[in-house]
Amino acid sequence: MVEHSEEGEAKKPVAGPVTIWIGVSPESTSATAAHDAAQVVLALLKDYQITDVGPQLHEPVGGLDPLLEVVSPLTPALGLGISTKARPGAQGTMALYLADGGGSDRLLGLSCRHVLISSKETNLDYVHHPSRPPRDVLLLGRKAFINLVDSNSRSKDAKLRLRRPGFMTENKMEALAVLLDRVKKDWSKLDNRVLGHILRSPAIALGVGEHRFTEDWGIFLVNRDKLGVGFQGNKMDLGTKLKPDEFVIKCRLLPLVGIITEDLMRHPDMWDLEGEPCLLVVKNGNATGTTIGRANGVFSIVRDYFNDVSVNQTSMEWGIINYNSKSEVFSAPGDSGSIIADIRGRIGGTLTGSSGQTESSDMTYATPFWWLLGRIKANGFPNAHLNVVT
Repeated sequence: MVEHSEEGEAKKPVAGPVTIWIGVSPESTSATAAHDAAQVVLALLKDYQITDVGPQLHEPVGGLDPLLEVVSPLTPALGLGISTKARPGAQGTMALYLADGGGSDRLLGLSCRHVLISSKETNLDYVHHPSRPPRDVLLLGRKAFINLVDSNSRSKDAKLRLRRPGFMTENKMEALAVLLDRVKKDWSKLDNRVLGHILRSPAIALGVGEHRFTEDWGIFLVNRDKLGVGFQGNKMDLGTKLKPDEFVIKCRLLPLVGIITEDLMRHPDMWDLEGEPCLLVVKNGNATGTTIGRANGVFSIVRDYFNDVSVNQTSMEWGIINYNSKSEVFSAPGDSGSIIADIRGRIGGTLTGSSGQTESSDMTYATPFWWLLGRIKANGFPNAHLNVVT
């Protein structure tokens, strides 16, 4: 700070005492713990004969706005919970936005076929015909919508946190009430939650092509008007539940740029805590939200049985395992269709299924996007690309 005398002459800058700020997560540190930590810092400074510097623990006011947890399912960021008007009880996740390209301004959405079309239907290629009724895709299925509206525990928790100093308590509590009232009033009807309609979805096939991957995808047309002014393209919503020791979040929206190649999948350029090569990956799904896992370069051979257990087919999948033995499972039913990316934002693959003996799964399977994009281009969308216009 520079002070000026009455005559207008500048005086020497006035500096305050040098302070070491120690950042802590909101509501994570007691007064006793803060005092003990300060004593350790003071002792260290004394060892180096530094006596004019003091420590101060700094807790950010507010941190992540608790309202974000409530409104997250309503934003256009990746992690959108979707369903269909024909099966509102089914749950899934949208993977990515794609631009149709080739002079078209159509915005496309990608997910799994088994999310968009029931397995009870005949497994044939589906192509939308303009003369036939559209097969509508919904934002939020029945269960997801009910969970959003009746999330009393989450909204109560948000209100409690809103009472902390600096949160403009009354304004934000009122905003939460207005939001939930609007959702109940305007979005309870399925027609008001229609995001678009299915354009094309090849029959599910296993062991496709020389790479023997699973073909389980569908493309739907996205109504841009439903996305609002907050649409930012292919950015993954990292949510609010990741801990600082799991993921250092500079921004809760992770931009997805580039594609993980086959070579990089087989020869990862990251390492886990044990020094083993792997790709640290993240996804945001309709069922389990944001989770972190590891892809260790191994592709899995998956055997699928049909009604006759003597008949089976095998397929290759990109395998994702849980982050560690103490972390939550990477995926569960309802997460199908989620895009899996590494922590640098490189696109890996679409989540197609899982298996294991844990409560949900200890192995998640995905179809590599470097292969899938080629299949999309070869099946009706030759100019499709990731550089969507926002």
